[in-house]
Amino acid sequence: MDNMKKYILKCDLSGIQSFIFNVPGDGAARELKKRSGYVQTVADDCLKQLRGFLGITDDDDLLYNGGGNFYLKAETERTETELSDFIASLCEGYKLQDIFPYIAFVENNKGEVTKELLDAVNKKIQRAKLRRPLSYETFDAKQQPVPDRDTKDIKGINDQVPRDENGQMLDFDKIVKFSEGDEKLAALKLDVDNLGALFRDRKEDDYKKLSGELTEFFDGHLLELIKKNKMKQHVYTVFSGGDDCFLIGCWDRIFELAIVMRNEFRTFQK
Repeated sequence: MDNMKKYILKCDLSGIQSFIFNVPGDGAARELKKRSGYVQTVADDCLKQLRGFLGITDDDDLLYNGGGNFYLKAETERTETELSDFIASLCEGYKLQDIFPYIAFVENNKGEVTKELLDAVNKKIQRAKLRRPLSYETFDAKQQPVPDRDTKDIKGINDQVPRDENGQMLDFDKIVKFSEGDEKLAALKLDVDNLGALFRDRKEDDYKKLSGELTEFFDGHLLELIKKNKMKQHVYTVFSGGDDCFLIGCWDRIFELAIVMRNEFRTFQK
């Protein structure tokens, strides 16, 4: 159809780190899990609303999704003005929240996903970050309430937390008791360096395949590594997926897991 438009869209959630870790000391493990889950809820909601507005029903149009970012390919009757107005309205709902979605798009008339298009949409995201809508209330810093979430709804690696004999999540003062030697915790934050370079000059099917492989490594495979090395009672997953993860746990096992993951990733990236 002649009136169909083709776009590449990107969503980039800002404020994730400060939002997740702005938690009280008491009950920190449960609060961290609630907050990391809420971040994913925001990303999923943005993706769902964009798909609904654009009339997208095919999962094949999702090029990448992880770490608070996604790339979406769209073919729609919606004009640039209509899409811009919808994005502004969508983002307006998050104006006073700690987590804020930046969404940008570029035309993709040829229908091919290229390095130039991805560079262009990334530049538009950076410009969007300089134009975030603000109000006077934005400067009245108040901690954002996070809705309660049943941790039983969480699946995969993000459900990996030490638990007691009744299946209840242990807080950090209990987890630390499993350490060898000093009772100390360690934090491990990992992400894929130069991911943009990894995605350059590839065919569209390669983007989807690589996205799926990264998700599998930081979700399914990481969980298997924790189980295989008998660390289920030692490692707490704050979040993992896409191309990064953040883990907290017994200091000795976290160091051990970092080495195991690095060696496994060497094999993965070949």
